[in-house]
Amino acid sequence: PRVVGEYLPADGYPGYDVAVRGEYAYLAKAREPAELISIEEPDAPASVGIVGDADSYFFDFEVHEGLLYGASERHGLVIFDLANPAAPVELSRLRPSFGNIRYIAVGSGVAYLASASRFGVIDVSNPADPFIVQEVPGPFWIERVRVDGDRLLVVGSGIAVYDIQDPLSPLLRGSVAVSPKLRDVFLVGDVAYCAGDI
Repeated sequence: PRVVGEYLPADGYPGYDVAVRGEYAYLAKAREPAELISIEEPDAPASVGIVGDADSYFFDFEVHEGLLYGASERHGLVIFDLANPAAPVELSRLRPSFGNIRYIAVGSGVAYLASASRFGVIDVSNPADPFIVQEVPGPFWIERVRVDGDRLLVVGSGIAVYDIQDPLSPLLRGSVAVSPKLRDVFLVGDVAYCAGDI
């Protein structure tokens, strides 16, 4: 691999997450408005606007089936239509009651929205009118959630695997505590590859 281009936000705030659709990237910045980045020229990415309104600070983004799902501490779940990737249109917001929302994973008709202590199972079959199905206490401090097929992975102070064959009713299959804290995870077959603190 080699570096083709890079984008450094003018305000100096680091990017927390990025999602891509077509020739546009959506940069979540946690404490500042998310940026809309043109990547039409990969060697010269450029900011062309913001995602959402000026106070919609996002920690995590995920693109799924033409929609952009954002996890915001201020607004909870925010869903955008990406019919025109250059101009995301907000469809809905849903603010859960279980703490500051930072992480999101999306499956078929369902989103898993997490704070540090628990995650919510959100029915998004109608993106314009999402609703909370249930809240699930986290097995430990949560740092990321990921969907892989019929499994939901939750990582942080450990790693937990939930069976989501019924997407609206996650079933914990097993968990293990780890140290140091994990920050992210990807599953390849039955092997989880994790990144964490040193």
